[in-house]
Amino acid sequence: MIEQGNYLNGVKNGSYTKWFSNGLKRVEGTYAKGMKDSIWNYYFKNGTGSLRISGKFNNGKKDGNWIFYDKNGNIRNKINFQKGNQTIKEKQSTK
Repeated sequence: MIEQGNYLNGVKNGSYTKWFSNGLKRVEGTYAKGMKDSIWNYYFKNGTGSLRISGKFNNGKKDGNWIFYDKNGNIRNKINFQKGNQTIKEKQSTK
């Protein structure tokens, strides 16, 4: 299976999941009336399929803190969005 989701009146609505061709999860989130809504998680293709990006959509626009991870699960940086516009970028130190 490549993707699975719910539709209402021909429009994506509800939970949505997509997989890479190797069977690992690629992305998961929720649609509301055809627009991305709520928390969305994006995963790395290779290795263990660990989390790559996590963030929230509100009416199809990025909203709130988005966290970007490296392949080891460490936070690379955080970006804050308001209604789709980047407001703050916080680079994490590499210790």
